[in-house]
Amino acid sequence: MTASNKDSFLNTIASKLGRERIYDVQRPDLQAMAPDSYGSLTAGELIEILKEQCFFIHTQVIESNAEILQKTLDDLIAANGGGSVITSGDARFAEYGLEFANASVWEEAAGREQNILRSAAANTAIVFADYALAESGTIVVESRPDQGRALHFLPAHYIAVIEKSGSCSARPRLQQI
Repeated sequence: MTASNKDSFLNTIASKLGRERIYDVQRPDLQAMAPDSYGSLTAGELIEILKEQCFFIHTQVIESNAEILQKTLDDLIAANGGGSVITSGDARFAEYGLEFANASVWEEAAGREQNILRSAAANTAIVFADYALAESGTIVVESRPDQGRALHFLPAHYIAVIEKSGSCSARPRLQQI
């Protein structure tokens, strides 16, 4: 969206809402907004809630760890029929030493159209989740230059790596959709 298209779009939204357009919008602090409804539960209990909710929404949670993450992902790719893979440009792929045959990466330098073509041609997309919501069994991913929206929707299969904590030594959980 060009700057003028963006301005026109936002001006229309403000008009439809019957108010002046707001220009200085600050990104919300997601941590501060998180409800504390599960505050007393342990990480293990939250993972069990996540697994239960994933069952209800027909997704699969597979537990892995840093040492076998590559093999776990390779096995999932094979179970999905192999084929091409697209990943986000997330630095965690390099941190975990993950590499995939017949893979492409969503990268800003390739441009929007090329990235969409790569996503449409891929059988499996693999990303790292930014957050996981145990109570709904869903993941949250931020739209950013190294992973556009099409990456998450165009491939036939989608694998999200959910880290138990923010470090490579964490025990990743996989959610396959």
